[in-house]
Amino acid sequence: MTEAGTADPEALARRAADGDNAALEELLRLIQPRVLRQVSRFLPYRQDAEEATQDVLLKVATRIGTSGPNTGRPISDPALSMVFHGE
Repeated sequence: MTEAGTADPEALARRAADGDNAALEELLRLIQPRVLRQVSRFLPYRQDAEEATQDVLLKVATRIGTSGPNTGRPISDPALSMVFHGE
């Protein structure tokens, strides 16, 4: 948790990449609103934006251990980049 009492996405991502399923669930819950806001900018229909959000969250969940702070490999996947860098 950060000082404001909210979970730190990078810390959760590191724990999730190490296999912590609870951290992965918390990370996905934490980033879901931000992902939805981002995809809603490009997809004006709510149902389309929600579906795209689920696609992004699935990609994050299945690729969390393949790149990022723990692996020494750069984040080349746009979905993971958005999680780690807020892009």
